[in-house]
Amino acid sequence: MTINVKYFGVVADVTQKKEEQLHFESEAVSLNSVQSKLEQLYSGIKNTKYAFAVNHAMTKGDLLVNDNDEIALLPAFSGG
Repeated sequence: MTINVKYFGVVADVTQKKEEQLHFESEAVSLNSVQSKLEQLYSGIKNTKYAFAVNHAMTKGDLLVNDNDEIALLPAFSGG
């Protein structure tokens, strides 16, 4: 399974990438598994506050992501 990951703001600074593809053995993985893999790849991401969007929708909690899903890591932001 392959997912597309996009990084924004300070998260992109930590990863030194704007986007990449991650590969997993199974056909569906949890968002928590994706987060664990990212923390293994980029140790600095553990100290960064960010939210997940899956296929352009903000998400909270754990959910299953599927092949070719797009996950964005969005830094904390404030509105006005």
